[in-house]
Amino acid sequence: MNNRYCFLNLKTIPKKTDIFRRLCFILSTIILLVCLLSLFMSDSHNVSAATPISFIAEELLGKPTDTSITINIVPGETIECHYQYRVESESYNTENQTETLTANGGEPHEVTISGLLKNMQYFYHLRYRKPGETDWVTRSEHTFHTQRDGGESFVFTVTADSHNATASNTTFTTAMNNIFVDEPDFHIDLGDTQFAEFTRNSSIQTNVNNAYLEYRAGTHFGAFGHSVPVFLSSGNHEEEEGWNLDDSYSRGVADIQARKAFFPTPVDDGIFYTGNTDPLAAIDEAVYGDELREDYYAWEWGDALFVVIDPFQYTPVIPYSPIAGEEGDEIVTTTDQWVWTLGEQQYNWLKQTLRNSNAKYKFMFSHQMVGGIPDNSVSGGAGYVRGGAEAAGYFEWGGRNFNGTEGFSSNRPGWEKPIHDLMVETGVSAYFHGHDHQFVYEIRDGIVYQEVPSPSMTGSGFAGIYAEGTYSDYE
Repeated sequence: MNNRYCFLNLKTIPKKTDIFRRLCFILSTIILLVCLLSLFMSDSHNVSAATPISFIAEELLGKPTDTSITINIVPGETIECHYQYRVESESYNTENQTETLTANGGEPHEVTISGLLKNMQYFYHLRYRKPGETDWVTRSEHTFHTQRDGGESFVFTVTADSHNATASNTTFTTAMNNIFVDEPDFHIDLGDTQFAEFTRNSSIQTNVNNAYLEYRAGTHFGAFGHSVPVFLSSGNHEEEEGWNLDDSYSRGVADIQARKAFFPTPVDDGIFYTGNTDPLAAIDEAVYGDELREDYYAWEWGDALFVVIDPFQYTPVIPYSPIAGEEGDEIVTTTDQWVWTLGEQQYNWLKQTLRNSNAKYKFMFSHQMVGGIPDNSVSGGAGYVRGGAEAAGYFEWGGRNFNGTEGFSSNRPGWEKPIHDLMVETGVSAYFHGHDHQFVYEIRDGIVYQEVPSPSMTGSGFAGIYAEGTYSDYE
């Protein structure tokens, strides 16, 4: 007998009785059926299906730590899936594999790979199959790096103000591809990015979700996000300002929820990341898992501390006339630039975070400062928070009033010192900000104030804010 055929030759059996001959015939029939069934089952296994599907949003990394990485996908159909991962010296195997879970079609699905080695480059791929199939579809291999050790060099990249209305142009896609070529450990975006307010009717959550999903495309963050973790910091056009969060329908809350769904953003885990623990009741906890705002956070990587702050959610009233969306239903009750604030809780968190870190380099990030330059002639007016290092001397950031007199003690009673003074005290190396749409490098008190240009626009940004020259020659 072999796996191709089998038989029992009845002619070789002695002719004793009819009963004996019938038993032999039955036995031979059973053996033949068993062989045929075995052959059929073997062939059936060899042709098991593995049907590819399309993805609404492909792999995007977020929240890297020393021992973990989080991956977010949105499959076009319901699938069973898991991730396999390896270091360069190893091969893929089932020991280094996540649990197989069901990802529902059209919904975000997030998995955290934990138990990884510190300071290590990893390779990974997604394997999936449609329910009922037995073979797996293996997607392309990507990579990521766990937290660097001190003393080791690495690359990170920063963008701001891509303004989704112009984000499909060649300038923007070139910038996205350049980020991938630079092979950064992670990327930080400073907002005015998804821009849901202008690109579509954003009065329902689904349309805001679509604005965030656009940035998962291969022409946008999808060009690098499969191998470069993405950190988001909201801009004014994401409309997360405090004056919007209490609206009957809040586009700001809708943006927060879309960000929580499609971009893994750090929360205070008590170990690797610190951040905002103040809940926002308007967030739909049943859908989005919790009520955390995910608006400010910090972590260390190599020799550097990275601190993302939020000037919007704790600013309670609008201090300028709405000029670019930003919910025009608001009534302007003040033009006082002191109304811009981190809020006392975030300020105290920032103070503690900067003072508790012994990192060699300390970097801060946000879309804009709080306060701005005292100049009503700039685009949007003084309350629209233009300006970089010149604005660092005023209001909550620098302590001076519009007319240049000291105002911190009376406007922030009980607060220790202005933000810029805190940055000087704790040795902040650089503050990266956007909002003014041009490249500007400035230094004040040893701190670099880096205005980040738009990756999708051409020209020189807004006039009347910056001039090229030496600081001692002008303000």
